[in-house]
Amino acid sequence: SILNSILPDSVRVLAWSPVHADFDARFSCSARHYKYFFSLYESPSSPALDIEAMRLAAGRLVGEHDFRNFCRIDPSKQLDNFHRRIISAEINPVDNLPTSSPPVLSPVEQGNTTRPAVYPESLSPQTNRLFVFDLVGTAFLYNMVRHIVSVLFLVGSGHEKPTVVDQLLYTDPSKPIPPSLISASKNVDAIECKPEYSHASPLPLLLYRCIYPEASFQWVSTPI
Repeated sequence: SILNSILPDSVRVLAWSPVHADFDARFSCSARHYKYFFSLYESPSSPALDIEAMRLAAGRLVGEHDFRNFCRIDPSKQLDNFHRRIISAEINPVDNLPTSSPPVLSPVEQGNTTRPAVYPESLSPQTNRLFVFDLVGTAFLYNMVRHIVSVLFLVGSGHEKPTVVDQLLYTDPSKPIPPSLISASKNVDAIECKPEYSHASPLPLLLYRCIYPEASFQWVSTPI
């Protein structure tokens, strides 16, 4: 109650828990759940995104892979392990918006400036539907979610096929070539150097939930 008295109404403390001395909010986390919101029309002049193609591409992320081509590499950190495990990757419509609400739009990036996109009034909330990309993984690389979303947008807009995910995840030439790439092309090379492509805007990105082992907490809801 003491904390709630000084917090804004939009933030409430419902319970608290003692933790061990070695507990770390970041490194004790066993999984993270990100949400990225976007609208069906990526820009005012573009056709609708192909949601089914984006779902096919997202499904290829599940499992443990080398995600070096889906992150921003910081040379100062000298990171040499790019393997991460994705537990689930799904794209679903957001159906709980009131029908009178204007469409919530994905931002458009121009250079280093992010601005909201301006859409014609003919795009009603029913026409320009809002979708959410739910991504759950044990850990993530720097800007990994935004790079993944950028590739999904390329797939949804028809600039890439869903198999581009397999291609970007194929970084080790000593390992077997993914079956989808064998059928798509006779010449398949591992991508050991990250291709140049922009990453999605941070504005619609939300760290929705941090998941910890059940034994980490003993919740107390009694006010103090």
